[in-house]
Amino acid sequence: MEEKIYDLLNDVKTDFSEYDNLMLSSDEARQIEKRLLQEVRKLNGNKREQEHAKTRKTRKGIRAAVAAAAACAAVSLVVSSQTDAKGLLSSTFQKLIAGSEGSKYEKEEQELYTKIGKQSTQLTEDTGKEVQKEGGKEAGKQKLTAKDAGVTMRASDVYCDGYMLYYTLVLETENPELTADGIDAIMTDVIKDRPHCNVKIAGQDDGMGLFVFRRQKDGTFISVQNYCFYGQTKPKTYQDGEIVPIAITIEQLVGVDFDNHREDGEYVYTEPASGEWKLSIPVKVETSGNHTQTINQEDNGVKLASVTKAKATLNLVLEEPNFTQEPYNDKYNDPDILIKDKNGNMLQWVGSYDDIQKDGSHVQSIALIDTGEEDYVLEVTNKNVDGKTIARIEFSVER
Repeated sequence: MEEKIYDLLNDVKTDFSEYDNLMLSSDEARQIEKRLLQEVRKLNGNKREQEHAKTRKTRKGIRAAVAAAAACAAVSLVVSSQTDAKGLLSSTFQKLIAGSEGSKYEKEEQELYTKIGKQSTQLTEDTGKEVQKEGGKEAGKQKLTAKDAGVTMRASDVYCDGYMLYYTLVLETENPELTADGIDAIMTDVIKDRPHCNVKIAGQDDGMGLFVFRRQKDGTFISVQNYCFYGQTKPKTYQDGEIVPIAITIEQLVGVDFDNHREDGEYVYTEPASGEWKLSIPVKVETSGNHTQTINQEDNGVKLASVTKAKATLNLVLEEPNFTQEPYNDKYNDPDILIKDKNGNMLQWVGSYDDIQKDGSHVQSIALIDTGEEDYVLEVTNKNVDGKTIARIEFSVER
């Protein structure tokens, strides 16, 4: 993206008056992320969407939503890598799972870390060199560790199935402010005019520019990041064995207390620690185990076209009508979409791309954490009108 997300967010009009206290469920955080990405695409010059998509009302404060979603790990996630030790959890993922015990989203976080972690590989100099050799110039240079201002940052794990990319970073420091009592996390920014973190994936800006390193029981800090390949303005399809380089530059770190707020509503945070931390991570795309099946089931104008089972994710393609028209009458053209297992449990939504057509209809791609079951239900509800069900489609995934 040519513009930074902070500049784009300044143009998003939000209504804060309705929300005294922000408590997000994982599904609410997913919905906010979806709407945020839609607003960013619109503000970033997607003319087709500007002309044909209806204005959506962002129902939660964007600033608070980004920080809170990151704090509950609904936006910040993790990525996998390239060794043979599949099915085993690295020490980084073990710390994340242990650290989520007793949290409000313990079940969701542990499921995520376990599913992604078991399909990830620990990054080492040797595995990186192997990928560099296979990828040639496209792989770029490898730099897995960066040190400055008393802070050491290293890349730990990566995962890439052609749809979703996850990676973990571990931060260690003895900086007294960043490690003080009450500090829950270290962030690269508390929403400012200029971001102090830049991430490029295959040469493209990742669109967020925000890292949240959550404090672990052993005193280290871990950030779990995700990137959806079809969630960008120009999605690209990757083939098995292709190399995706990640380039990270961080210029400041700030300690944050998520339990306390300042008078202006922002979280309490420390003075920034300035420095320069640069990492370069070559990632190998693994799609050999992906399996796509055609579904083509339709209900009330909503069609589930296909499902692709990847290493740790399920990836759905939906064809949807223009919901502003009869009989839906949703002026936001934005219904709720939920995918549940046969017991009614919702699957975690980790990425999406809503391609709105000239006539207002949608072709939407959705990435979910794969729970390993066979039978699922897709439900679409008209949340902005009467809350009633628009469509319900039962489908099975081939195992």
